Amino acid sequence: MCRLIKENGVELGWGLPSGIRVDTVSEELMTALKEAGCYRIGFGVESGNDQILKAIGKNTTKDQIRRAVDLAKRMRFETSCFFIIGNLGETRQTIDDTIAFARELDPDVAQFTMAIPYPGTEMFDLLSSQNRILSHDWNDYDYFQVGTSDI
Repeated sequence: MCRLIKENGVELGWGLPSGIRVDTVSEELMTALKEAGCYRIGFGVESGNDQILKAIGKNTTKDQIRRAVDLAKRMRFETSCFFIIGNLGETRQTIDDTIAFARELDPDVAQFTMAIPYPGTEMFDLLSSQNRILSHDWNDYDYFQVGTSDI
């Protein structure tokens, strides 16, 4: 895609705000993105604790995340990092680790969201078996949703 944008002389500023996987980041990729007009990149960090990253099946490490964010910043991309609080196995310490990691990474934007127990996930099955699902109205978990009582 980057090659086609460049070959066709498309001058367009664009970003990847939904994020890219840190294990796909290379200097070659970042250079191609930059040359094609990309100026903003998001990263789905999720946690600042390697044990939580492993537990949720992220298949990335804090070192990979550091390298990816550092490269993006050195190449002058705007950076966003997305974090999830409340994953299975989360403790006060792992939450503190995530907050400290967000500070260490120092992205332009750090977004924290709560873990959502979607049906079909291990989290949903476990919490459901413990009768801990507080709402089955998934709009209750959507921070972009504005109800009429909120207006």
